[in-house]
Amino acid sequence: NINEETSKNKNYRANATSPDLAIDNGDEFYKRLMEDNPLDQVSITSAILGCIGGISISFLFRCKTISVPIYAIALVTFHLLEYLVTAKYSADKVSVDSFLIFNGTSYLVAHMVAFIEAILEVYFGFAFKRTSVITLIGFFLTLYGQYLRSIAMITAGKSFSHRIAENKKQNHSLVTDGIYAKFRHPSYRGFYLWALGTQILLCNPISFLGFSLILHKFFSARIRCKYTTLFILFSSQVFS
Repeated sequence: NINEETSKNKNYRANATSPDLAIDNGDEFYKRLMEDNPLDQVSITSAILGCIGGISISFLFRCKTISVPIYAIALVTFHLLEYLVTAKYSADKVSVDSFLIFNGTSYLVAHMVAFIEAILEVYFGFAFKRTSVITLIGFFLTLYGQYLRSIAMITAGKSFSHRIAENKKQNHSLVTDGIYAKFRHPSYRGFYLWALGTQILLCNPISFLGFSLILHKFFSARIRCKYTTLFILFSSQVFS
């Protein structure tokens, strides 16, 4: 029934544009959602990540050093959750870029170097690669970092964005409750701990040092920029 189908589409768009998700109206929001989230790109990206995750799980039972496949699983989980959590809790900002796969040249190179270092050090039989206590610490730090990152995104909800907002929208508010009442910049802290945790998991001394320097430089600049924006958009709340 054409009328019933039309009614369903209208209801879907109405729900998608409710205040809990976005401030755009009707067809405008639906159009932007489709343009920024091409089904082919989202499907292919999800499928590739899923395949990598599945293959990595199978290698858990074949590799002498399971930290490498666990690292791959952690990467897949991180990128899938970035998109899924953004889509559910901040739908007006979700796009195919929300997977954060192409998160800058430094990001891609860092993870490639980490994989290479881990494989080479295992191949040449470095004894510290078999240090299970260090690997276990890295594993739990990675889990905690992922938890902190995802909870921060969920708590921020509509106010969360992968890009620093330059203009204040109607649904943009300063979040000070939940995890934000306990930690300053919990999403940054979560990513920082997750990234360093993966290198402890791999027992990668070189990459751990490299990740530390790169992340410190990146977040130092980003936090300064964020504070400037917060001062402009929420000065009365930030300094109250």
